[in-house]
Amino acid sequence: MPFNPDSSLQAEIATQPDDWARVVSRVGEVHAALPAAGARLAVVGCGTSFYMAQAFAALREQAGQGETDAFAASEHKLHRGYDAVLVITRSGTTTEVVDLLTGLRGSGVPTTAIVATAGTPVTELADTVILLSEVDEESVVQTRFATTALALLRASLGEDLTDAVADARAVLAEDEAQCLAGLVDAGQLSFLGRGWTVGLAEEAGLKLRESAQLWTESYPAMEYRHGPISIAAPGRATWALGEVPEGLGDQVRATGAHFEHRDIDPMADLVRVHRLCLARARQADVDPDNPRHLSRSIVLTGAGAHG
Repeated sequence: MPFNPDSSLQAEIATQPDDWARVVSRVGEVHAALPAAGARLAVVGCGTSFYMAQAFAALREQAGQGETDAFAASEHKLHRGYDAVLVITRSGTTTEVVDLLTGLRGSGVPTTAIVATAGTPVTELADTVILLSEVDEESVVQTRFATTALALLRASLGEDLTDAVADARAVLAEDEAQCLAGLVDAGQLSFLGRGWTVGLAEEAGLKLRESAQLWTESYPAMEYRHGPISIAAPGRATWALGEVPEGLGDQVRATGAHFEHRDIDPMADLVRVHRLCLARARQADVDPDNPRHLSRSIVLTGAGAHG
């Protein structure tokens, strides 16, 4: 990938297939930290971490492992009663996650945190910590920490990530023009997902907003025709991650918009989104490592956090 040579984001994007391959070896640790099949689990995060929580929650239920809900930390409904809580946070300092774990102390509900940074408030508050310091990041924009956390959680459900790793390596080896055909000049992008990839679609839209200041939206794929398709037009793109509802691609193309979909692992397709972030940031002459108005960890006196 011969672009953004001084970008931490580029370097961090490039390690993802190897990161996923390595983290699979920690599946035993995750099994010990997470509740057994059948337990009611709440998965919590902010920003990117929340979208990874959404993806895992859908996958866990789909795998028959038990009722699993995902919440933004500021909007949780833990009063419903859960057997355990899992939080995902790169920094370990995000205000709402710290507040949530503080509130759970002494409640009898076991908590597990997936975090990149040791010695942070979250690592002190959670009952069990899964530390992924090897995929911590310099860039404000999260990529490899989030996808590696999700890779670990997918593997904990018994998924074989061999194809995901191979697909991501192929995406990174591909020529940029081929990889991003129809996307590098799109004035607007809408991302679509189904099931667990709804969270990935949300994350894809967020990545481009953060890194390149683009107009992006994201929806469950079946909801797209209930209004959002009205903005599809020539010069815009609709990108489906994972399963595509029958006929949707033809309907998007009929608007003149570009329809994007590849039959690869959706996490590897998210790596293509990461490559688009770099290309569009370069095109807009903005720093992809340091989005405006954002910092690596949002520590607040009130509500709202980045993750």
